Amino acid sequence: SDMETIPSHYAILSEEKVMNFGVPDWDSRQSLNKLINVIGDGYVPKRIIFYDGINDIMHHCRQDLNKEKIPHHNRQLLFAEAIRNQELPKTIFSQFQENLFNLKEFLIKPYKLFFYKIGFTENSPYISSDQLLVQSSCLNNPNKANLVAQHLINNWYVAYQLAKSKNISFLAVLQPNLYSTESIYYDFMPDKYRFPNFKKIVNIIYPLIKKEMKNSCEYNLKFCDSLIDGSRWIPSSEKVFKDTVHLTSKGNLIIADRFDNLIKEKFIEN
Repeated sequence: SDMETIPSHYAILSEEKVMNFGVPDWDSRQSLNKLINVIGDGYVPKRIIFYDGINDIMHHCRQDLNKEKIPHHNRQLLFAEAIRNQELPKTIFSQFQENLFNLKEFLIKPYKLFFYKIGFTENSPYISSDQLLVQSSCLNNPNKANLVAQHLINNWYVAYQLAKSKNISFLAVLQPNLYSTESIYYDFMPDKYRFPNFKKIVNIIYPLIKKEMKNSCEYNLKFCDSLIDGSRWIPSSEKVFKDTVHLTSKGNLIIADRFDNLIKEKFIEN
């Protein structure tokens, strides 16, 4: 629920007013776009925090997208298909048929998910879009893997410069994931069914992101100081992962507490 998110937990811990601009499936480029809109609308917060990593990998390493092109959006192919298939305005009858189909899908989807969870293999008739997110475009393509890492750091750098222009404190945190923390997790949907090869890809690109974070110190020490490696913020003994990256309320509280301590150390106590 909203009250169990990282921003909500942080608001309680810090007693500060917090705005949550997180949107499902967004990566660092979309967060940067949103930040431009927020600043353009006249908002000037004390601090800006970017919390990224996994979605940048998931979106940009998709095998079904251009092998070298970055950035991508998770719904890009759906948008493109919708544009290609534009038709004349639907008749009342055709609209009714579509609504009936959507209702049917809404009603049977929970049952599909249940059967998928209890043992359907990757050949299951129910194929979610998540299964298409990551295949192997970054596995055997070092150039693509480096581009993904560099793209994330570049987005953070632009966000940092924008924050700096408004005298706003900025932090960018590389988020923890199931593989970087070596934690156990709740087996709502076996990871081997959802994300083929994802562990390999994360273990390739996260070190590249950390390398780019370190390299940033060579051209901007203050920006470098704004970059935080939070990839191991979740103790391996904690069972708080619901999948490769999403956390229970307890897990989000752990992250919020790390944010609270980090911000006090960097901006408040000094």
